[in-house]
Amino acid sequence: MNSKNNFIDIITPLVADLYVMSETDAALTPFVWEDFSVEKKIEKDTILEYLQKEKDTTFESISLERFFKPFLKIRKDDDEDTIATAQQFKTLEEKLIEILKEIEVLRIGTVEIDVYIVGKNEQNQYVGLQTFVVET
Repeated sequence: MNSKNNFIDIITPLVADLYVMSETDAALTPFVWEDFSVEKKIEKDTILEYLQKEKDTTFESISLERFFKPFLKIRKDDDEDTIATAQQFKTLEEKLIEILKEIEVLRIGTVEIDVYIVGKNEQNQYVGLQTFVVET
C-alpha cells in the first residue's frame, strides 16, 4: 500500500459522517499534497501561492486543539447523537496527533474560510484534511 492511500485509508472512515458546523455544515476531506515539497515551510506566502490564492488573502494558523475545542464540548442535556459526534471528533483528533507531526490548522479567507489541517506523515509528505466554514 502506498503512503498516500495509507493516510487516506486510515482517515476516511473517521471522517465519513463528520461535519464541521458553522453557518454551514461541511465535510472533512482527506488530502495529500504530493507536489508540495517538504523542503518548503507552512508559511503564508508559500501556502497562498500553492493554493493559487491572492497574496493579500487573510491567513491564520491556529493549533489543532483550538480547532477541535468547540466540537468536543458535551453539555449535560446533549442527546446521544451529539455526544457520539463529540466522541468521533475526539477520536479523529487523537488519530491525527498519533500519525502526523508538525500539525497546523490553516484558516484562509474571511467570512467563507477554507480550513486545512496539515501535517507530515511518516513518509514525510504533507497530508491532512480540508473543510470549509462560514463566519459572518
